[in-house]
Amino acid sequence: MPITFNVEIQMTSETFEGPAHAARDVIAAIQTLSAMRNSHSRKTKKRGVDIYTKIWRGKNSREIPDLFIMPGWLAQNGPHLDELIKNSENLLIRLQQVHEKGGLIVAVGNSSPALGYAGLIQHGEAVCPWAFIPTFQRLSPRAQLRSDVNWTHHQRMWSCSSPVLATEIFLCPSSNGLRQMGEFLRGEIGSLVLKFKRFHICVV
Repeated sequence: MPITFNVEIQMTSETFEGPAHAARDVIAAIQTLSAMRNSHSRKTKKRGVDIYTKIWRGKNSREIPDLFIMPGWLAQNGPHLDELIKNSENLLIRLQQVHEKGGLIVAVGNSSPALGYAGLIQHGEAVCPWAFIPTFQRLSPRAQLRSDVNWTHHQRMWSCSSPVLATEIFLCPSSNGLRQMGEFLRGEIGSLVLKFKRFHICVV
């Protein structure tokens, strides 16, 4: 019987499109490779996986996703980012819902302060672009801001410091967050790894 894994990707006029599209591309590759694996499997009773991707545009549905991705905001400066996050009540509710359900959250670039403002990393750690560090410190005063790494992981939440790292947070084998994410997903719905010269694609 197929297993369903639901993904929501934040995409509005105020967020970066690149990381959101990168996430969709990775998920599409996962779907394609998973279908290829299942079509060649000799195990007739092998469990399948259906990954459903939904664009989140500011309204919360009753169905809470297993993975929520924030691609980062098109903020002009720190005060502007403060305003965007504080005015995103539905987003903060969604983050809390996903976390309470036991789901995964990926925060790309300057979206990590939203994790603190939602009360999810009060005693955890995250990364943030240097230009928005004051915003992070205002909204996440109890969280540890890391400046020595590009990725962080805390209680099923991952952050990366730049939108250009959006694909790598899923693919780069050197990311500790990826390995732990892979372990979590592998326990839920199985996995397949295809090796390339630089990247491993975890197919779940």
